[in-house]
Amino acid sequence: MSAPIRVLPRSLGVTVPLAALALAVAGCSTQQYASDIPGTTPPVWTGSTSPGSEADHSSEEGGAEVGHVVELITADGASIGTVQSTREGTGDVLDVDVAVEAGSTLEPGTYDLTFHTGAVCEPSAAAVNDAQFPFQSAGDELVIDGAAVPIAPLVIAADGSGALAFSADVPPETGSLIISRQDAGAQERQACAVLS
Repeated sequence: MSAPIRVLPRSLGVTVPLAALALAVAGCSTQQYASDIPGTTPPVWTGSTSPGSEADHSSEEGGAEVGHVVELITADGASIGTVQSTREGTGDVLDVDVAVEAGSTLEPGTYDLTFHTGAVCEPSAAAVNDAQFPFQSAGDELVIDGAAVPIAPLVIAADGSGALAFSADVPPETGSLIISRQDAGAQERQACAVLS
């Protein structure tokens, strides 16, 4: 003896699958809206950082990049630009972008950049051999294996602006970056940025 076969009305057999399909499609909305500007794509938020947040002071840690953007200040305390430093995880390679704004007080020419041990950029001058030197709070120049860390010179244009991007092999505890210039045989510290 076999079980009786039930026959569904034709209209009900088609309606159920169509209703399920409509619900599935409705749940796939991207919530992105078309732009009325030709050639543009709406922004996509992946959820890794909130929309509109500034990632200028730090980003992901634990093997990812860790970055900071800090002010570059002169001996009179004026901000003349920024220094962005980015380190991959806990490694020693530091990527640095120095940006000096047009109209800065730095005179056109070539300047030296040096890493220092102190993470302080107090612009007040300290007397050294009867001369005034600002940013002594930044400490001594960082020396690794008996030598200073080599950095290409920073060139300041006639409008006071300048930019330099470089990478250096320095420990995570490196404190600051100093911009200086030779003056009468002495390195005169012009600007400073705290790195750590």
